[in-house]
Amino acid sequence: MRNGGYDFSSFDWSDVQSLKSIGFLGFVPVRKLQKDSNPVPDASGLFIVVRLAEASPEFLRKGSCGKFKGKDPNVFLEELKSRWIDNTVVLYIGCSSNIRKRLKDFVNAGKGEANKCWGARLLWQIKGSQDFLLAWMPTEDGWEEMKRQCIQAFKGSHGGKQPFANIKFYKK
Repeated sequence: MRNGGYDFSSFDWSDVQSLKSIGFLGFVPVRKLQKDSNPVPDASGLFIVVRLAEASPEFLRKGSCGKFKGKDPNVFLEELKSRWIDNTVVLYIGCSSNIRKRLKDFVNAGKGEANKCWGARLLWQIKGSQDFLLAWMPTEDGWEEMKRQCIQAFKGSHGGKQPFANIKFYKK
């Protein structure tokens, strides 16, 4: 169900088919969207970043993310390692009033351009980030609440941890 009414509590965060079954679309590699953002709808809604690799990631001391207001987006390797969560394909859950614009800013930040997506900067310190998949779920309204619900459900399934690159703390 869309527009804030979906129950994410029994969701399987380790399976792309589960993501598709609740309405996520796209699953387009970052490298493709860096060349052409047209596949992404010009609509409000949720978006997610998915990593299909089964092996543990290789973290980079210096990622490809551009600076945000002059600030270095990179964090220490120890922080990246402590945030990593096994048994999930979802690395980030986001929302926007315009998914296409937000994901265009997002992928451009990963190319080293000025960063407008500070919260997701950790993604660009993972080797192979160009192979991450971006998926979206357009909604007319309620997308901020849906993001909160998604993150709460994720935390419930992962010992209270948020997705790897979600920095902002979401309370119940």
